[in-house]
Amino acid sequence: MAFAPWVRWFSPTYYGTENLQQDRPTLYVANHAVWGTAEVLLSLHGVYQARGSMPRSLADRLHMRIPGWRDLLITLGSVVGDREITRALMRNGHDVLVLPGGQREVFKTRSERYRLVWKHRTGFVRLAVEEGYTITPVGVAGADDVFEHILDADDYRGGPLGRAIVRAGVAAGLFRHADELPPIVRGIGLSPIPKPQPFHVTYGAPLDLSEYRDRTDDPEAMLQARAIVADSLESAIAYGLDRRREQSSCGSPLRRWLNSAT
Repeated sequence: MAFAPWVRWFSPTYYGTENLQQDRPTLYVANHAVWGTAEVLLSLHGVYQARGSMPRSLADRLHMRIPGWRDLLITLGSVVGDREITRALMRNGHDVLVLPGGQREVFKTRSERYRLVWKHRTGFVRLAVEEGYTITPVGVAGADDVFEHILDADDYRGGPLGRAIVRAGVAAGLFRHADELPPIVRGIGLSPIPKPQPFHVTYGAPLDLSEYRDRTDDPEAMLQARAIVADSLESAIAYGLDRRREQSSCGSPLRRWLNSAT
């Protein structure tokens, strides 16, 4: 099974799976982690375990350019995160998984751990409302702890390298004015191997935002609807973090040693 390596490495625990037993199609909305991919796969795995089927996950175009990784995503039903592709999936009744933070959330700074970095994106909420979908928050705790920052965008901007990149004009187009400078991280020891942190994945209650059905052209209304989703997702993340702290001493001696290796 494609999920097996990630399940063994991150040992996920799932909460709120009773919220997955619904007949109405839903848009799952999850949080991204620093250089994250495991949170996507393990969010899908929890749904598959509970329902025997998987949402179609939306992937950045960059993912679809990486041989091997692209093949795995396609095998798991992923598609390019395009608005019209998503609408077509919804009109065919597919559940869909989206991580609205996208690349910006993957490149989050050390001070942004477990924060949602959605900027002004509201398209995912608008599509769900227009197509009559509920929104189910998926909070993933543990994902932002598999790597530690060595350098992040704040460090770049404050140092000579970052200032040189900005002066050269490279940051404006390629890195969105240094806001999306990719962080340098480490996992186990000084290696890029992610730490086997236990994941705690919480599925919140589905949100019915049909009251906004006639207001999808109103940017302020869509921001209000998005705030409802963000609040619910932040609560799901916080719940998982609380469970994670309660079980911080659990796991095998080897797992505990790998997670503490510096």
